[in-house]
Amino acid sequence: MPDQPSAAIAPDHFANASTTLFAGLRRYCRFDDRASIPAMWQGFGPMIGTIPDEVRVSAYGLILAPADQDGDRGFDYFAAAQVKSLEDLPEDLSDERVGGRKWAIFKHTGHVSGVGMTCGAAGDWLAQSDRAPKTGSMAMIEHCGAQCDSRTRWVPGAGSFFIEAIT
Repeated sequence: MPDQPSAAIAPDHFANASTTLFAGLRRYCRFDDRASIPAMWQGFGPMIGTIPDEVRVSAYGLILAPADQDGDRGFDYFAAAQVKSLEDLPEDLSDERVGGRKWAIFKHTGHVSGVGMTCGAAGDWLAQSDRAPKTGSMAMIEHCGAQCDSRTRWVPGAGSFFIEAIT
């Protein structure tokens, strides 16, 4: 996400989700190399609709916990589709199983270039709230609605940010 000041916003709502399976392209991104994420989506976009057992509703950007020891150099980013099974996936795709969680949902209504502001607001809200995330690798999920353009991964008003929260 670009370096942008976050706005003080509260979650739109909370939602419970059962275990969800994802398949897609995953790579480690240094915080100073976040600009490479759109290229991941350009590579992943043509795969949408061809993944075995794909649930054709949305596309997702999973922002996983930092992969390095000190936690301040980067994160794993995963451009993905929801799938019904992790079996029979092509070798070039990674998979992730996200256990059931309660999510705080933050709406993002602007262009994808401003998603850093929503991401920052979600993180600020969690840090200032009395909610604590479960242990595990998941940090945030970008949810691109059914109208998502696989090249740009966003349609204004069609996206949300999910951040794990316990109430």
